[in-house]
Amino acid sequence: LLAFHIQKDKEIFKKYHLKSIKNIETLNSKFEIPVIVEERLKYANSVWFNLDVQFRVRLFIDKQIRKYFERKPLRGQSIIGEDKDGSIEIEIKISNNMEILPLILYYIPYIKVLEPQSLADEIKDRVQGYLKEI
Repeated sequence: LLAFHIQKDKEIFKKYHLKSIKNIETLNSKFEIPVIVEERLKYANSVWFNLDVQFRVRLFIDKQIRKYFERKPLRGQSIIGEDKDGSIEIEIKISNNMEILPLILYYIPYIKVLEPQSLADEIKDRVQGYLKEI
């Protein structure tokens, strides 16, 4: 469940897990969904999205997993390049690393972060941390 919590001229965007909501009350009040919320929901790839900031992510997709990104593209995904070997480069907009991070970890070693460097570094740190523990 997505909701706005309005406090003295400040709107806070909140996300709730439906299973954990209790004591629901039905009210007679109505509301309109702001245009920015509608627009961001069109491109959200997970509940981790944020209304405030978006940034571009460029990913290298190896030919072995290319078909998965063509069959079911991520929301807002664009194929921006194709190599002779069949691999592709895609670009998406996200607002939180967690929107894409689990997917990248799932497809290692067939996917690589090209940009932003901060996301590539986070992936590298997580993988190195994991390897140290096993």
